[in-house]
Amino acid sequence: MKVTFWGTRGSIAKPGPTTVKYGGNTSCIEVRSDAGDLVVLDCGTGGHGLGNALMAEMARTKKPLKGSILITHTHWDHIQGIPFFVPLYVPGNKWDVYGPRGISGSLREILAGQMQYTYFPVDLDYLGSSVDYHDLVEGTFHVGSIKVTAQYMNHPCLTLGYRLECDGVAFVYACDHEPHSQSYALGELDADAPLNSQDLRHIDFLRKADLVVHDAQYTREEYRPKVGWGHCTMECAIDMCQRCGVRRLGISHHDPLHDDAQLEQLVGKAMQTVLGRPLEHGQCVVEEGIAEQGSNHEKVQETKSEVVPKNVSNRLDNCNKEDNSCLQVFIAAEGKSIDLQPALIGLSVDEKKEEMIAEESCALTKPVTHEHIVLIGTSNNKIAEDLELASKGDKLNTVRANNAVEIIGAIQSERFSLVLLADGNKKDETLEICQMIRNLGSENHHIRTLPVIVVADKEDTEAGLKAGVTDWLVMPFTEQYARTRFRAWLLRIACQWRRADPPIDEVLRLETLRRLRVLDTDPEERLDKLTRIASSAFDMPIALVSLVDEERQWFKSSFGLQAKETPRDQAFCSHAIRGKDVLVVNDTLTDERFADNPLVTGGPRIRFYAGYPLQLSNGTSPGTLCIIDSKPRDLDTKKMGLLKELGGVVEKELERGTDLEEDRPGQGLVR
Repeated sequence: MKVTFWGTRGSIAKPGPTTVKYGGNTSCIEVRSDAGDLVVLDCGTGGHGLGNALMAEMARTKKPLKGSILITHTHWDHIQGIPFFVPLYVPGNKWDVYGPRGISGSLREILAGQMQYTYFPVDLDYLGSSVDYHDLVEGTFHVGSIKVTAQYMNHPCLTLGYRLECDGVAFVYACDHEPHSQSYALGELDADAPLNSQDLRHIDFLRKADLVVHDAQYTREEYRPKVGWGHCTMECAIDMCQRCGVRRLGISHHDPLHDDAQLEQLVGKAMQTVLGRPLEHGQCVVEEGIAEQGSNHEKVQETKSEVVPKNVSNRLDNCNKEDNSCLQVFIAAEGKSIDLQPALIGLSVDEKKEEMIAEESCALTKPVTHEHIVLIGTSNNKIAEDLELASKGDKLNTVRANNAVEIIGAIQSERFSLVLLADGNKKDETLEICQMIRNLGSENHHIRTLPVIVVADKEDTEAGLKAGVTDWLVMPFTEQYARTRFRAWLLRIACQWRRADPPIDEVLRLETLRRLRVLDTDPEERLDKLTRIASSAFDMPIALVSLVDEERQWFKSSFGLQAKETPRDQAFCSHAIRGKDVLVVNDTLTDERFADNPLVTGGPRIRFYAGYPLQLSNGTSPGTLCIIDSKPRDLDTKKMGLLKELGGVVEKELERGTDLEEDRPGQGLVR
């Protein structure tokens, strides 16, 4: 994976003689996989230079461009380059633009705002390329060979960070992000004090990455008057990365008030504070694997080995993953590139790739939204009014409860999306109420996972963990900041729907599926008979022979369902074909992979699913024999065996008359 910096400045572009070394353009990073996949992370003013380089590349190759732009959030310094990104205007180019979905308003609508006639002479509709927009919440999806995981950052505007994994390496881009705990950000936590659960979650997002590019706009001294602005300190960025085995940290989103000399001085001081060592020679601009970017976007020569001191290089090669002294820190500089190579100690490149592939996906693009109701539990009228004002800014319905009895009664009678608890200085009482809510969730999945936010003058992380507090909203807070935190939690829990990763043998599987020559063919009685039998034997209203194609699932045989196909990202069967045994979902509403799947929230309103992954002679799975009901069900061992037996018959029928039939071992119906 190759990572190139085109913009590293934060907040506002700052070109000039004092920022030549590290750059004055705002955030923009180019990522290329070994397979040639192109990803652009943010498109601030640095996007102009990248666009020009890509145009030069097109002139040389005589080929159109295909790429993806991942927007972290829509503050100006991260999107101002889009109107000047020339490849978007070229017919024949294909772009996918991803960014955080809001409670109201799509990504496209927001991006179009800065190109309205009042601000810009060219409308978004005049882009010549084919552009598709994708609204994201937290989750995982694929851009070609690159696995992308999106997670919310802590920023006044709804913001996503991105973790990119491919070619045996992991790269995390985390701009803009402020630690959830002010005490942690200010360096006031005791050494043995537990971290806020949300800070721990962020650290897990960074864990063992080969490269992290992280917001580090302020020092601790600069941060205190800027609490709530949504940016990290240099000390915290370094500390988080050294806690979780990160290999390299690139300090980025440089404050416009920091010139080149100040950056080196401040980062060096932060390293000395956290790691007990200074910014070493060679790490200011470049480190191992970093190279100057050529003016014509051509492949560049690697930097000479002497750029990195031998002691640093040796430490990287020989260190243990848990040895925090191995963390290398450098200042991200515009015009530099890093060629990332696998360095997971104890695993080969192929093993590391398999480790990444094995994780189940939780992609959440274009999620289903619901009407949200927020419970505000407090007897303090002023706090209640502030919380109601922030909620109404996103047209959220609110219910108010004044005491523990009213709060518990409301939760038992209404399905809330979010609970806000605040009782002035009565923190212990608030935590007791939170614990009472969690006790209700022992037999209720929704209440067990319901976000409970405590509003207080100061957080108490240890007591909050014991009481089941999801997060803290520390007073005083601005309406905008509160709205952003509410949005993040609502979108995080509102869309429980995971799209399955492709099986490891996906290429062979698709080739084998086409060899069957059954896609888009007419119904056949030999298979329709089997789905009728399955429906009757299991007393299920729907039985299907589902074939999972590249972008869809197509029903070769369908009993009880009129639809002929669905998108693959909605297919339960795409999960089933990843395993060898029957996938049983007794109640979709209690399973976070499927609770908000469109096939659950809309027709056919699936509540029960059981799918047997069909196994062909070469070991691939083209699809499933599955049974479906609109109410929760169980499947005992005897019935599971029957489903497998019927599946064996389907396998034999699918291979009949094909070249695969000769390879099928034995004559029995079940192997």
